[in-house]
Amino acid sequence: RTRSSKWEGLRQLSPSEISGQRGRFDQVAAVTVHTVSRGPFFVVCIVAVLVWLGLGLLTGFSDTWLAAGSAIMSVVIVMLVAVLEKAQRRSDQAIQRKPNAIADALADFMCETNVDQQQVDELRAALGIEHRESTGEVSKKA
Repeated sequence: RTRSSKWEGLRQLSPSEISGQRGRFDQVAAVTVHTVSRGPFFVVCIVAVLVWLGLGLLTGFSDTWLAAGSAIMSVVIVMLVAVLEKAQRRSDQAIQRKPNAIADALADFMCETNVDQQQVDELRAALGIEHRESTGEVSKKA
């Protein structure tokens, strides 16, 4: 039987090819998501802002106080956004692999039965459609 090129040249891992091994950045992202999505992190943020305001009272709300607080907050925000986006992207990919694997198996089954080839082709065309419609993934030719 002939198989269409899966996902138009994109190398997509099948569920059995995915290991539990994660890189250092993925591990940091997982820990960060777990930490910042809990109530205690919010309390720490409130306390940090209150301490910063307290320091502002001591320094007379100087330009240095304002610049230091802004710089620290900006760096923390950029780092959190990068880590949280990485975690979200990884989660989205994991979620999308499941229906792709089911659709691929169903298309294989349909090829072996008396199903119209056009229906099989449509199902195969749907595989990996998230890569063609999404702005979040850059195409990599295999």
